[in-house]
Amino acid sequence: MALAIEPGGWSDLRVIELSGDIDAEQAAQLTIVLEALADDGWSGVVIDLGNADDLSADAVAVLVRARRRGLDVRCDPVSPAARRVLAATGAALVLGVALS
Repeated sequence: MALAIEPGGWSDLRVIELSGDIDAEQAAQLTIVLEALADDGWSGVVIDLGNADDLSADAVAVLVRARRRGLDVRCDPVSPAARRVLAATGAALVLGVALS
């Protein structure tokens, strides 16, 4: 997985780009990044899944937990493979991902 954090277009938003297979090890790294952003006061995070080939259950859980802890997590863009995983797990609804 490639993980990159880029400044967003707004002062309270960050973009995290994920690509490739997002497995348990990368999900653990993502947890650390999201917790650090929340601790630093960032209110919004866009997760770019446009180049994600697969999402593990661990990765989905990290995204849902961050959202439930109050971090405004949005996924955009979302690859077809990632969209299928998010839809199958029900996480698409929590994360505001369109199913079509």
